[in-house]
Amino acid sequence: MNEASATVLSEPRIGATAPPLAVSRPPLRAIRVLLPVWGYKFVRQFLEFCLPTLLAPGNVPALVEALPCEFVLMTSDADAPTIRGHPAWRSLSRICDTKLMPIDDLITDGNHSATITLAYARAVRETGDDMLDTCFLFLVSDYVVAAGSLGNVVARIRDGASAVLAGNFQIVAEDAIPLLRHRVNPSSPYIHLPPRELVGWSLAHLHPATVANIVNFGLNHNAHTNRLFWCVDERTLIGRFYLMHMIAIRPEVTDFIIGASCDYSFVPEMCPSGSVSVLTDSDEYLVVEMQPRDHENRHLRWGPIDPKDLADSLSEWTTTQHRKNVDNVLLYHAAEVPPNLDEVMAQSDAFLSRVNGQLAPTPQPHRHHHYWIGSIAAHRAATRQALSRQDWKFLLGQTPDRRGGLVGMVWRLRFALFGRPPQVTRLHPRWPDYRLPLAALQRFTPSNGQILVVAEQPIGFAHWLASVAKDVFSIETGRLLEMSRRQYLPMVGGFDTCMLILTEKDLNRGDELVERIGPLLKPGGHSMILVTNDRGLDDAAGFGLSFAYHAPRFLHLGTSVAETHYVPSDRRRWQIQRTIGRLGRAAFRRPILFPLAAAAGGVLAIGSFLSNQSSMRTEPTPPRRGLCSSVFMILRTSAASMERPLPRFRHERDLRPMRQIPPEAEYERYLTLRDELGLEPLGLRMNQVWHDDPRQLGSLLARYKFIAKLLSERHDVGEYGCTDAFGTRIVLQEVKKATVYDPNPIFIEDVQRRYREEWPLDSDVHEILTGPLPRTHDSIYSLDVLQTISPEDEAAYVRNLRDSLSRDYDILIVGTPSYEGMRSKWQDVFPRGSEGEDHVGMGASGRPAGEVAAPRSAGFFARSSETKLGGRYIVNEITGARIYAEEPQPEPRPKLRRSIYPRTGGELKALLERYFHTVFLFSMIDEVVQGGITPAAQYVFAVCCGKKV
Repeated sequence: MNEASATVLSEPRIGATAPPLAVSRPPLRAIRVLLPVWGYKFVRQFLEFCLPTLLAPGNVPALVEALPCEFVLMTSDADAPTIRGHPAWRSLSRICDTKLMPIDDLITDGNHSATITLAYARAVRETGDDMLDTCFLFLVSDYVVAAGSLGNVVARIRDGASAVLAGNFQIVAEDAIPLLRHRVNPSSPYIHLPPRELVGWSLAHLHPATVANIVNFGLNHNAHTNRLFWCVDERTLIGRFYLMHMIAIRPEVTDFIIGASCDYSFVPEMCPSGSVSVLTDSDEYLVVEMQPRDHENRHLRWGPIDPKDLADSLSEWTTTQHRKNVDNVLLYHAAEVPPNLDEVMAQSDAFLSRVNGQLAPTPQPHRHHHYWIGSIAAHRAATRQALSRQDWKFLLGQTPDRRGGLVGMVWRLRFALFGRPPQVTRLHPRWPDYRLPLAALQRFTPSNGQILVVAEQPIGFAHWLASVAKDVFSIETGRLLEMSRRQYLPMVGGFDTCMLILTEKDLNRGDELVERIGPLLKPGGHSMILVTNDRGLDDAAGFGLSFAYHAPRFLHLGTSVAETHYVPSDRRRWQIQRTIGRLGRAAFRRPILFPLAAAAGGVLAIGSFLSNQSSMRTEPTPPRRGLCSSVFMILRTSAASMERPLPRFRHERDLRPMRQIPPEAEYERYLTLRDELGLEPLGLRMNQVWHDDPRQLGSLLARYKFIAKLLSERHDVGEYGCTDAFGTRIVLQEVKKATVYDPNPIFIEDVQRRYREEWPLDSDVHEILTGPLPRTHDSIYSLDVLQTISPEDEAAYVRNLRDSLSRDYDILIVGTPSYEGMRSKWQDVFPRGSEGEDHVGMGASGRPAGEVAAPRSAGFFARSSETKLGGRYIVNEITGARIYAEEPQPEPRPKLRRSIYPRTGGELKALLERYFHTVFLFSMIDEVVQGGITPAAQYVFAVCCGKKV
């Protein structure tokens, strides 16, 4: 070993802290959480698992308590509706400011690092000079975050660090997802995972790539790793990281340059002082990353890690910061620290001394890193519509060098010679596979036609086909298969052609995809299917057996196979493709190989061109000799298929078969709604009413119908005391927008669980006695709340509702049970200020069946209130209703008690006229409304306008 090039490893530490800044900084003023995610599969995983862990105590809630906080989700326009409609996102929006930032211009397939770096940079730079007083948290969508982690991150920044670094390991997503679903509580928006519990089950489900990085395991290793682990005992792991994630940064400067991926360049560029803190104990911060089991399996090799090979790999990419990172020891423990920790740390120290002693003496630069030059070149090639010079300057801090030196020249040469799949040149080994679909689409698509592209990652294919048709609509295979009927129907019959791109692993879904695509085509339209053989050379011939096994899935009665093309290949073409890939990866990692890559590229281009000529002639039958690189099929949709029933949707398959019903039109509508939307669930309140006293249902809904007619065509309506908001849909039929509020989060969570996009309804928890509603409205109504408000609080109740109206002439409607003409009877049951009961839970009513209960109190489970005044009936002589009051009995389940405060019509009007110039009263008897107050009234409405200030 060359002693001059040896690097001395500093003493490893657990609990590293940040060096102090030479100049003190003003207090932190804001937090901005940044998270990029796009693509149906990844968005679903984020919403279902990552976001609920972020909502756990000590994470986003702790940030909101500390400082003003904004959560910025960077995504595609196609994914935005899914995000907005998800309960977890609405839960997040209730506790902090949220923003969806479109990044469609940055998204490319297969270049994830460039996209997230550019997205992060855009979100930081758009804050301008405020970035200096803002803590930016950089999150990733496949994280599972232990409770308390984010709060501890921000604490480091508030203590003076300019950047916080952290490390994580990977777990198998297929194993983790069932465990996380088991932890979901339907009544809670978050998943609470204490750090040691998360470590425990993560160690039991380590990803193969993580296992390969365990040095003292030794059975296999990762050929290109950036982190190493050592097992301490069955519940403890230590990690030594070269590449660490910049979980938080408070920039020290506004003028910085991005010349490498975010985890290479952000810290040295934004924090030139080096004030960096490292989180090293899983008790303080723990994140695990969910990845599919086969993720990065191409890098796995058998046998132990060799220090020399590892040093060669690290020399290709590590910067000065990366080489400093490995000094820290990160501790992951599911129990107390074991006694042999120091011994294992010493082993890791000795191993890393051997590795670091063989590193290249000069680290790679964090500006103009050769990986980044290649990423930006690939980004430009993939988007085809490059960002303007002004855009690049804003994102990167400088206009990128169009030439890029030797590195840039080689990348330009590569894309000029071979292109980028699917937009490849005649010199690329995949050209015979992609030329057929392109020619077929040009043949069957009108110049003003519409093309549908379906693929696991369709963005690149959509760019490729933009020259064929005016409109190219792309969708992921997963999103198409998971579509609801409501989302699917607007697309039916809208496309001239469809291009379906499949790999071998997608063949088992071929029948579902063909069934879904058929109705989307116009009569006589064509769907085209390209199935590529992505196997290695050694088992490429096995593709034919797999295709034969799954071929029956493409038989569909609404379509016919018009053409089939088997694209022949040979071992030479396969080897050229493999060599191009290997040479490109080697040159990407080692710039010194660029001249060799350039020279070899010309030779490979000639060989590929000659090989492609022999593959141009396709046959309708598989090649007898040699290999097949792809199968291309053209399916024709018959006009008769347009009259066939639409495909069944996945959520419908869970419904039990129903008996056949005669096909009268009204029955067909019943079944259509059942199949499209399922059977509508009752809310918490309506469920209780339906079980205990169904007769009340008509009266309850009639109140909402009266409100709807009064507020017809209003633009922005608020409801306070909504309970389950079941009747609010009646109001939504007449108004432009509605928002519901209730002081009890149980009801708001119930409303959000039953949310439907076709009935958009915002909801929020709010106690009106503490202040006006979170936003103003042009109309507000509040039913069945006033009787629960004491005389001491009634002024605050009405005043805060009044102050929640946008303008002086806006309308407030208050509804309450009528106590007119029966004051003495009601006082016998409910003396003013007496206590009624609302039961938590659903059980026996404790009164004879068919008896009418006293009015409910708002804000709790809507079990009808009953008194405990001697076990007798009180009869309303006007309506004949019998109110049963039972003797006090010990109850096994808890109850929530709230006083009932009856008011006559005169008292109600006098109260409201203190805050409004005009108050109109209406009476309701059964479901009939009339003006004024009558002794027979069962319910009273007060309509108020003209605010008094």
